[in-house]
Amino acid sequence: MTFNLTKAKLAEFTDATAFEQMCSSLLVREYPSIIPLGGTRDRGRDAIEAPPVRGSFQTDDGGTIFQFSLEKDWESKLKRELEKVFQYGYKPTQFVFVTNQKVSSGNFDKSRQFAYEKYGLDLQLYDVDWLRARLESPDYLHIRRQYLGLDETSLLVFLATHEYMVRRLDQDFAPDLPIFLGRESEIEQIEGFAVSDKKVIVLSGLPGFGKTKLLLEAARKIEGTGTNEVRFIRPEAESIESHFSELDPNDNYLLVLDDAHDFGHYRQLLELIVSPEFKERLHLILSTHPWAQDNLKREFERLGYGCDELHLKSVSQFTDRSACSTTHIRHN
Repeated sequence: MTFNLTKAKLAEFTDATAFEQMCSSLLVREYPSIIPLGGTRDRGRDAIEAPPVRGSFQTDDGGTIFQFSLEKDWESKLKRELEKVFQYGYKPTQFVFVTNQKVSSGNFDKSRQFAYEKYGLDLQLYDVDWLRARLESPDYLHIRRQYLGLDETSLLVFLATHEYMVRRLDQDFAPDLPIFLGRESEIEQIEGFAVSDKKVIVLSGLPGFGKTKLLLEAARKIEGTGTNEVRFIRPEAESIESHFSELDPNDNYLLVLDDAHDFGHYRQLLELIVSPEFKERLHLILSTHPWAQDNLKREFERLGYGCDELHLKSVSQFTDRSACSTTHIRHN
């Protein structure tokens, strides 16, 4: 597992008051009326959001209660705070629990079921992976700097597939990894590209056609074969040259640049592709919109490197399995 400085700093967090303030700031997007409370007599309420139709902010009937925890035994903490809230007579409709610990999918489902069956409560549970994704998102880097003391240069540029998936989930993109209807052909072509002598391919498709979902699914399958490690490049990175050490020159890589039209360091990327350490070990996919693909191709051609193309059609255009054959890689 790749070391991540954000998660390491979160694991070291000991200031409960600062953690409550940080979490409240991170949740404003989903809960714009959140009100931090904190203190030793908060009665299980580190923060609240009252129902919009009520004048009371005590969430004694409806509304949302928030609890932020640094305890390693987060499950016991959650159960204690839920019990405390209802002992004091509060009746929220939703309980939001944020922990700096890792929550497995099994424990996530079990905790939500427990809260619903015992208290009739909608439990929203956010763990260290959510915290990391939110803090490393461009809109929240100032909070990461303020509470963790980390600037942008400490962010990884080459993200593992699961790390990129969590990041996109937090940004409300690529909400799942479904089985793709009509995408088997494209996945097979990407798998073939990853073991070919080709180096660069441009994947183009209109917004909403499922480019990111396709890339995540293809990455998962390729990693399952063991032929390549897959890394997604963080497109808003100020520089990638200083992060080449994140890649092991003994491994084969498929690099994926999603939203490539937002990237500005193609010369550095080309230097990586043609470097003696990696020129035999790297394949690169550039994902973009149709109106940007020609600009990307020209950018690489200007630097002396040609690109293949893969055009993505809407799944709704496919009426049967054979229709997939109309989508193909064009070689240059």
